[in-house]
Amino acid sequence: MISFLLILILFGISFRQYDLQVSRLKEQTQMISGSVIAKEEKEQTTMYLLRDVSYHTGSGVEHAKKAILYVEDDQIMIGSRIRSFGPVQGFSSGRNEGNFDFARYYKSQKILFSQYADQVAVIREPRFLLRECLYRIRSKIRKGIETAANKEDAGILCAMLLGDRSLLADDMRSLYQRNGVSHIMAISGLHISILGMTLFGLLKRRLGLRLFLSPAISGAVVFLFVLMSGMSVSAMRAMIMFFFYLGAQVSGRFYHTLTALIFSAIILLLINPLSVMQAGFLLSFGAVFSIGILLPVISNLFPVPEWIRRFPYGESFFQSAQLSFSVWIGLTPLTASLFYYISPYSVLLNLIVVPCCSLLLADGLLGGLFGMLWPALSKVVVLPDHWILKLFSMQMHGIEKLPGHQFLTGHIPVWGLVIYYAVLVSCCVILQRKHNRLLRRYPPGVWREQKRRALLKRQIHLYIILLLALSWILINPISKTFRVDFLDVGQGDGICISTEDGSTVMIDGGSTSEDQVGKYRILPFLQYHKIRQVDYWIVTHTDEDHVSGLIEVLEGGYPVSTLVLSEASMKNEFGPEDSDEMAVRLQEAARQNHTEIQTVSQGAVIRAEELQMTCLYPESEERITDKNELSQVWLLEHDGWRFLFTGDLGEEGEQLLEERGLLRDVDVLKVGHHGSNYSSSEQFLGEISPEYAIISVGENSYGHPGEDAMKRLGEADAQIEMTMYDGQISFYERDGEMYLKSYCTKDHE
Repeated sequence: MISFLLILILFGISFRQYDLQVSRLKEQTQMISGSVIAKEEKEQTTMYLLRDVSYHTGSGVEHAKKAILYVEDDQIMIGSRIRSFGPVQGFSSGRNEGNFDFARYYKSQKILFSQYADQVAVIREPRFLLRECLYRIRSKIRKGIETAANKEDAGILCAMLLGDRSLLADDMRSLYQRNGVSHIMAISGLHISILGMTLFGLLKRRLGLRLFLSPAISGAVVFLFVLMSGMSVSAMRAMIMFFFYLGAQVSGRFYHTLTALIFSAIILLLINPLSVMQAGFLLSFGAVFSIGILLPVISNLFPVPEWIRRFPYGESFFQSAQLSFSVWIGLTPLTASLFYYISPYSVLLNLIVVPCCSLLLADGLLGGLFGMLWPALSKVVVLPDHWILKLFSMQMHGIEKLPGHQFLTGHIPVWGLVIYYAVLVSCCVILQRKHNRLLRRYPPGVWREQKRRALLKRQIHLYIILLLALSWILINPISKTFRVDFLDVGQGDGICISTEDGSTVMIDGGSTSEDQVGKYRILPFLQYHKIRQVDYWIVTHTDEDHVSGLIEVLEGGYPVSTLVLSEASMKNEFGPEDSDEMAVRLQEAARQNHTEIQTVSQGAVIRAEELQMTCLYPESEERITDKNELSQVWLLEHDGWRFLFTGDLGEEGEQLLEERGLLRDVDVLKVGHHGSNYSSSEQFLGEISPEYAIISVGENSYGHPGEDAMKRLGEADAQIEMTMYDGQISFYERDGEMYLKSYCTKDHE
């Protein structure tokens, strides 16, 4: 309890201190100094991790725990004290719900900022060369693996062997993560047990070394391996637990997994209390906790059948299945909370993947060594790795064709996790105590074992409670509400409308300032809110900043029922004489995804419960040919509220709407063309009198939002909100009232 309170206090102090440093950080070109503790080669630069960093703020020189430095080439040894000059940048927070939060990630490691150095000078040479030597060994093994294996295999082997993911392709990383086997590419207990336990057994039993020498040598090797691989949280956890195991062997005491786990958590949190914010910390400790608390219960309830023991390795395979199932039951809600989906088939897949890891690691290491010495022979050495990895890939791609291969859960709130793990621990404790009492009552024996298992199975109500808790947490029965979300996609548009009955309408989805906006901003948002399908995706027009992310979503196979294009745009953009490249790509992606393409014009209506959307513009036969002026305009009406979405409509289109008598008062206006001076005319704003004006804008060279447009919006008494400053902007209904929430600020009515 004292340790817990101390860690809680240290966490609060570290959290507050980091936030204060971020608030005082000046993003400008300046001189910094620090000691290099690690480095990693990137495609065009070398990344250095600095410790004990000095930097400048408005109030003078301050000190940070860590910072990242990027230099064009590898010219500095680990352990050196350096001084560098260049622009300093903080880390960006997540801009929408479900998006990866870089600021939180680096905060958990106490890394305050990054700098791209224009000038670097070494002010003190390293006193010890251990880390530099380990880095050079790692680099040589990596180059050997690159020589021996093809690019795809080398990326996976380097991640598994060295903790180096710089060669790992994004699509391969995503494939392993989607199928629940990405843990093999993180240095963790699997690697430490293979290396440390194998070496310890070899030294103790085969070579007959003294009891003290065997653990000392194997412990030193494991420490150097963890140090070389980058000292990740999962690797350090496994190393500390291995040291506890060695201590138990030397002292002749019983090794208790949960006790070692608790002490390793205390040690790591005392070193860095903020590491509890890391997904790696939670998953690593969660996996071992699941094994420690669930595996004994499952093993007692379902011992290895006699007929399985008759098969070669049958008992080992059955025990592996028990372990895999224990981890799956324990980690599933946590995984769902972090990634918003689970892979039900990962239990079966791990039965094949995990046993092959020993061969992969051993053969990969040999391939790396041979790659340095005999490149031609090394290609033969890694052939088994190639076929094993190819088998993995085929199995994962095959599983993804099965029904239910990925179960979308949405974000699991913290209180849901607390309830589930409280039920899990309670059920396991009760079952284990019952087992211990029966074990004392019925000594080992064939008929007594059957009697004991029969009595244990009478606790069926506990299994039902646990099953119901798991089902409830995965189904995630959070009541839906009407909401309109203006996503921060940078310089572009992306709007999501969802209703109480689960209907979803998207309007646009693209950006010119953010790469892969569909993959990193739009899809995570949809998964966070457990949106399994978009019913209608309206495309106001086919400029890149309105459809680039949508094309990514369609090409990735995300279910979109209907793509809504305007008839006027189809004639203008898909014509045989003057086809638009983005429009053609969009149409092709929709066809490949089996998405229906529907064309609409003025008067078209989309209806759902308590929701009506009406297309106000353009007509099917518009004489205008400018793509922006042909933007679809939609009016959303819900429970007395009106939202007007205008795409990139300019003054000419606004004038046509006024002339046709289609304008009336609205509550929320999605400002046209990202706040351009050539949209949102005074006359147009006077006709609609918006209470809120939402500008979807990011960094750009067009001068958006324009000063004149901002002035006109202010004179119209509209409350202006911008995604560039506020992140995702949401209107949601609660108890009959509509509320406004900015993701980067607080709620307000």
